Amino acid sequence: MDPTFITDQQWVDYRHLVSLLWLFPLLMFVVTTCLLLRFGILPSLWNSRGEEVARSDRGWAELHKIAVKAHGAWPLSQAALFVGALAALAGLGMVFYFAQAWSRGVIEETFNRWWI
Repeated sequence: MDPTFITDQQWVDYRHLVSLLWLFPLLMFVVTTCLLLRFGILPSLWNSRGEEVARSDRGWAELHKIAVKAHGAWPLSQAALFVGALAALAGLGMVFYFAQAWSRGVIEETFNRWWI
């Protein structure tokens, strides 16, 4: 490839492209946090503190009954975390698609002659 001079507009496009790429670590953090909470931390909390504490603490017994036994808030929170992780994963795919399409246009403007 033989590069040409980079114009001011191309520098602005590169800056926007790099700004768009900052969404990758943010969305990956959201996906991993949601999945870790959904499959690791919350089930461990409920399984380790559920029955023993429910016998001695009346408030916890009511919460445990509502959330676990009656299929109340517990399945909803699990579903919400899983849907949140899937939504962030879909957002990650969309960011990848738009970044790839945008970078192709910017790079072809900068490197417009292919010599290989």
